[in-house]
Amino acid sequence: MNQPSSDVIVNAGCLLFFHGQPHDQDVLDSTLYVQLAASRKHSRFAEYPQWKATWLQAALRFGWLSQASESFLQPAPELTTATLWDWARAWRPGFVSAALLERSEAALADCQALQPAFELFASQVLAPEGTTLALQLGLVDTDDSLTLLQLHFTSRCALAADELLGPWCRERIRGNVSLSFHRLILSHTLYAPLREAFAKALRDRRPGLVMPLARRAEMP
Repeated sequence: MNQPSSDVIVNAGCLLFFHGQPHDQDVLDSTLYVQLAASRKHSRFAEYPQWKATWLQAALRFGWLSQASESFLQPAPELTTATLWDWARAWRPGFVSAALLERSEAALADCQALQPAFELFASQVLAPEGTTLALQLGLVDTDDSLTLLQLHFTSRCALAADELLGPWCRERIRGNVSLSFHRLILSHTLYAPLREAFAKALRDRRPGLVMPLARRAEMP
């Protein structure tokens, strides 16, 4: 049986996967707004623990309901070379669907590698010196749940735009890797009073921060 198609959208520093349904503007706007709100208070690169805590506080304040959460801060898994998908499978908590990870990895593999959306993503998740990476993957399932992965680490040498999700060798990582998993649901009832204000606040920001990834078949 064929899997339903998936939309993959760069939403500032979060790569969002919408599986089996059109993308949800509320999800796009709310996840963009909370990133910007956290970044107004802390650097996602130099102050990552504070940034991450502020992000979660803002998400819960602005309509998201937390169903489960687990975080790791430890050396990279003992794999010769690995992608973020490999790390996610190695550390995956029980509330994260293995099938959802597989569908998301396949959806990204179906996207054209060299396109402006990846350059936009790199500009948001790589520190200016190119060695500190701080990104999010948001996997929206058919039940409207959001499985969010948050990654932060420092590389011993600069990362290229095509290395944002690996592969990396363990020896390349300086210090510990921070990898968090969250399962969230957006309450549209709680979000509804904020929708108009968020849309107005983001109107001029979306064009420079939101861009869908084109699939290989869609590229000229």
